[in-house]
Amino acid sequence: MRYKESRQKIRDNRRDSLLKTVSEIEQIEILKWAEEHHIKSDDPLWILVEMLGYTERMTNSLPERMQVAGQKTVEAIAKQRKAETEAFTFNAYNKIHVMMSDIAEKVSKDAGRITAARTRNALWGHTLLVISVMLLICLICFIFGYILGINDIGFIRLLLNHLIS
Repeated sequence: MRYKESRQKIRDNRRDSLLKTVSEIEQIEILKWAEEHHIKSDDPLWILVEMLGYTERMTNSLPERMQVAGQKTVEAIAKQRKAETEAFTFNAYNKIHVMMSDIAEKVSKDAGRITAARTRNALWGHTLLVISVMLLICLICFIFGYILGINDIGFIRLLLNHLIS
């Protein structure tokens, strides 16, 4: 009995640990999604749900982080250029500032596009991996069931009778 209780506690902790890391709105969405897909609180699929949530959070925050880093780099370059351009006339300075702003904007947009494409590819890869693993598990279960169905395996019948009684 203790083994079953400890396994239940571990499974519940997986779901609860996932729900503790997200906001209340996300908790509601995750629980609705789990209910729609018939994922119970003690289901081992919570590990996959947590992994997919982590991947989504990391990929969603990546464009903003790259944009901030790019913007800081561009600002540092702009400060350096500003110090260098103080020797030039007012019109020359304005033209350089406009060019640097254009470059910064282009770098930010291109970084966002590149990140979005990489994120999309990574999500497809993770999705295909999860689907492949699930299909492999289904195939293994089918083969095991088939072997049990066609063979008269006495020790399994004894084990099942012992567990049931």
